[in-house]
Amino acid sequence: MEWGEIPLEQLQMKSYPPDTNANVVVLFDHGVAKFDASFDITFIRHCRIKILNKAGFDWGMRILGYYAGEHGESISKIEGLTTSLGPDGEITQTELESESIFEEELENDRRRIRF
Repeated sequence: MEWGEIPLEQLQMKSYPPDTNANVVVLFDHGVAKFDASFDITFIRHCRIKILNKAGFDWGMRILGYYAGEHGESISKIEGLTTSLGPDGEITQTELESESIFEEELENDRRRIRF
């Protein structure tokens, strides 16, 4: 799946036939881990979620927790895109703005990012 290229049939989907009561459908969730020469790991994830109704809106909020202490982890380059189909068939895309990414300090060198 290519970033930002959403098939029209996914945009037009109003329900999920195998479970017509579903609020959300995860259409794609793929991750790749890569090691560099220093054995640092980079993990890249691409996830596509179809929200079918208002009860599924919470799925649009993502929370990533991580350990930020000595030799800890970091999260960078968060990208998000909301794509919707208007009643006239017009496709609109809205990119995630940096003001919508929140980093929170937790206990014991733990942090989380919400977006």
